[in-house]
Amino acid sequence: PLRTVLGRFGFRPALASLISLLTLIGDLAGAGLLVWTLTASEFGRLSDELDDGLDRTRDFLTGSLPVSGEQLDRWTRQALDAAGRATPDPVAGAQTALEVTGAVLLGLVLLFFLLKDGRQMWGWTLDRVAAERRTLWARAGRVGWHTLSSYTRGTVFIAGVDALGIGLALV
Repeated sequence: PLRTVLGRFGFRPALASLISLLTLIGDLAGAGLLVWTLTASEFGRLSDELDDGLDRTRDFLTGSLPVSGEQLDRWTRQALDAAGRATPDPVAGAQTALEVTGAVLLGLVLLFFLLKDGRQMWGWTLDRVAAERRTLWARAGRVGWHTLSSYTRGTVFIAGVDALGIGLALV
């Protein structure tokens, strides 16, 4: 929608698409920064509460099950050692991070071109369909796009109502 509005104000398609894409990235980064800012100060308290909860769980297990504290400590060490052995090596982790970064960048490039040239891409696709089927494909594409757009708008609306209700309840 932003790209369409910018196009109506005379922005060239490439610039309108770039502004729309940068707005999306800014919105996502802003939301992430807001969540980080609101939760980062709670990490210390969360760590203390986690330690307290683990101590209570340990007391419950040793008090209600025929398990000694030493057995529980040994099992915990074994589980932590097994988890340490199961973690991937740093090279595999770096490779995965690089793959994810590449996929995100590729997705952004594709989104830019879909925003900029989406109608021409659809026209090019329809040109590849047999002439007697082109009208059917065009109609199916319009109906599919309308359905996807309506679903997305509905999902965003519901998420907004949920966020507002949860936010008000938390306040």
